[in-house]
Amino acid sequence: MRRALRKWAERAPLSDLIYVLRRSPEELRGHEAVLTEIALDRMPRHRQALRLRLIARLLLVDPARAKSAAGSLGAMTLSLPRHPRASVFRLAAFVPDRGDYRGYGESLIEGLNSGLETSPWGRAVVVDARFTGENEPVRAVMALDSARGAARARSWASC
Repeated sequence: MRRALRKWAERAPLSDLIYVLRRSPEELRGHEAVLTEIALDRMPRHRQALRLRLIARLLLVDPARAKSAAGSLGAMTLSLPRHPRASVFRLAAFVPDRGDYRGYGESLIEGLNSGLETSPWGRAVVVDARFTGENEPVRAVMALDSARGAARARSWASC
């Protein structure tokens, strides 16, 4: 399977590679380093922010590969992103689900799902709705903590 995946990755559009890399390390089953390295090799030099994110991600899974892929990391490490596995294909939304603003919350989620059916890369963006009740600060904080925990567990960027 590793050989077939590498063959696909070497021929796939860069946007498809980035889309696959939105998955968690558990879902990638040990293929994260290979896919990240191939994406980094194919990333244009002018896409510096994305290049840095890929280098930081490679540092997490295979520091030796990251060093060889990035050359000297000395000055660059200060500008590496804090959350290298963040994905443009995932979004958390905090909305009321009870009371006077329930309809607003439902409309907001429906609008987000409709508006984000496809990203600029032609891939669906996942909207993770977190419900905050009706004027319930404790529930809102719990929703934020829950999203933060899911972000860490799935290797999304922390909120």
